[in-house]
Amino acid sequence: MIEALETLLVLRESGTMYQAATRLRLTQPTVSKRIAALSAELGIPLLEPVGRMIRLTPEAELLLERTAPLLGELRQALSLPRAERPPRKLTLGVSESILASWGPQALQKAAKKLPDHELEIHAHRSPRVLDRVRTHELMLGLCAGVSENSSDLHAEKVRDEPLVLIPGQNGKPLRLQRGTHLEVVTIEKGSATWNSLEQRLKRLQKERGITLRATRELESFSAVVQLARAGFGHGLAPIGIAQALGCRREGIDFLAIPGGGLTRPIALVGKPRIFAQPWIRVLISELTDTR
Repeated sequence: MIEALETLLVLRESGTMYQAATRLRLTQPTVSKRIAALSAELGIPLLEPVGRMIRLTPEAELLLERTAPLLGELRQALSLPRAERPPRKLTLGVSESILASWGPQALQKAAKKLPDHELEIHAHRSPRVLDRVRTHELMLGLCAGVSENSSDLHAEKVRDEPLVLIPGQNGKPLRLQRGTHLEVVTIEKGSATWNSLEQRLKRLQKERGITLRATRELESFSAVVQLARAGFGHGLAPIGIAQALGCRREGIDFLAIPGGGLTRPIALVGKPRIFAQPWIRVLISELTDTR
């Protein structure tokens, strides 16, 4: 039954019998027979036709919702002795802006301390990472702009990443003063990072008298930095992206607020039961270490 459940899970992720068979290195008839046998054993329909395609029935979706989190643990429990078994795969979705800056180095440090685990990394924007964690396609997400628990996911903040101003025009640091009103190029307002910034920007205005207004919104922080450096306007972006693209620390402006800076939260997100695993503390420790 384990193989049949895993086949059903791959079929949901792949979308077609052909793609599922390719991923599992099986023939299409074998995939069909596994699904049919599981359906007969459980006494419920698992697939239904949609035109020339197929999709999982609501009964199949409910079955996977209940069993998918247990499949990996069951496989591990039934596997070979520790010295003979392959590394356990940890599927991790990471916000693109994190992978474009400090993320790879932090994840490499974590991987070295988890020799019995293999990190499989996928790059997405934060909302997509959260969706894939919810549907069990990913075990964990490392997301920017997320810090709060939801009804089905646990979020553990690992750092607050400073946001900085990259000066446009002559490239000289801005040295903002109280009463400054500044138009900036930054990430689009529908992003997770912008949603987490709104209250912080209000604090910046209240406590330092500095108002930032987004006049150009982009889908990429890397693009924000490069446009600012080319003189299209002042850019508001995470320090990791700015430094990864060659901005020197003395050439950017930190937007300090009493009690904390203008930052975006970075959190490790997953189903609550994942955070009971012993290896999760190692991963969190390396992601938290900002040395």
